[in-house]
Amino acid sequence: MGRIKRGLGAVVFWIVVIMGMGFVSAGVVFGDDFESGNLNNWILSTNNYTNITWNASQNESYNGAWHAQSQPFDNHVSASNMEVNVSTQGFENISVSYYRRLIGLDGSDYWRVKWFDGASWILLESNNGGGINDLNYTLRNFNLPNGENNSNFRVRFECSVQSSNEYCRIDDFLISGDSIFQEMDYQGYLNYLPDRTYHFYINQSNRKIKFVGVNLSNQQDYFTIDFDENRRFVKRINNVWFNGWFDSQNLYLNQYVGLGIIYSLNANQTSQGVYNASFNLNNVPYLNASSFVKIGFDTNKNNSVFDPVNYPGAISKVKIDEDFRIGGHAYGPVLFETKLVQGAPGLNISMINVGLWVKEDLSVNQNPRWVSPLITV
Repeated sequence: MGRIKRGLGAVVFWIVVIMGMGFVSAGVVFGDDFESGNLNNWILSTNNYTNITWNASQNESYNGAWHAQSQPFDNHVSASNMEVNVSTQGFENISVSYYRRLIGLDGSDYWRVKWFDGASWILLESNNGGGINDLNYTLRNFNLPNGENNSNFRVRFECSVQSSNEYCRIDDFLISGDSIFQEMDYQGYLNYLPDRTYHFYINQSNRKIKFVGVNLSNQQDYFTIDFDENRRFVKRINNVWFNGWFDSQNLYLNQYVGLGIIYSLNANQTSQGVYNASFNLNNVPYLNASSFVKIGFDTNKNNSVFDPVNYPGAISKVKIDEDFRIGGHAYGPVLFETKLVQGAPGLNISMINVGLWVKEDLSVNQNPRWVSPLITV
């Protein structure tokens, strides 16, 4: 489970505040109007050709007295970088906005804005080898559909200019989002490991459960799991699958670990974004049955469907985990991990892999591993 990145200073307006009894919601994840007169909340770097970094300036700000400015006098990519690293945990519908003024940039200058999704940098805007000369500040706003719940969310501004009359300027930078936990219905806690306790918070209107873990060294991590109309949930967190449910009194939770058994199936794309596969599942450990299995992925509806005929609770539908494009389907002591491996663009070749996971504590068999009383908020 990923650890939280720790604070960024006084201009970090946000955040989901972890209290003993719940969360405080807010719409701003991080903001900087640069009126502090410094860039202490940013990571500044240069390439190997210059040592001129971004700086706080009072020359022609958009709003207030200060803005951020770069003028590195270098024509190499990424001459001067300004980057911020925050956590969007507890927020969804993430957007990034800022006012920018690019002065005198021509085809040999570089302007790029990127964001980091936890695995790779994604381009938001660039001059793309062309000239830009803003007469005034321009508002730029980007919606990031996969930016939520990212403890390593980053935004980077890159500027490379060559003349004394060329500038890159930024003012009123903002990362915003909708707090997942504006209202709490239930909360509780469980002793997950001898050195770690998880507090959890349930929002029934949004169908989400927030788990916040604290260990003996006071290090924290948290993650969010969606649950369905039957109050059941399943999600992969690093190297384990969590599966459970709750009623009006308790939250019930199981943990599954991998068996290292994987079936690879050819998938048929039956329509745009819809993939299906089927096979005979035989000799599954801990399940004394064979079954003809149908598996489907509907990436339009974000659903994975697993239909084994002979197993209890057949026809399971779960939300696709976008990080891995996988779905987890629990059947008693065994959980089936279905993973869609799409072919290259333009090629109608895709695979669906099925991995087998086993309930960590088989001694309790069908009983849940953890039972935690709920407190009505």
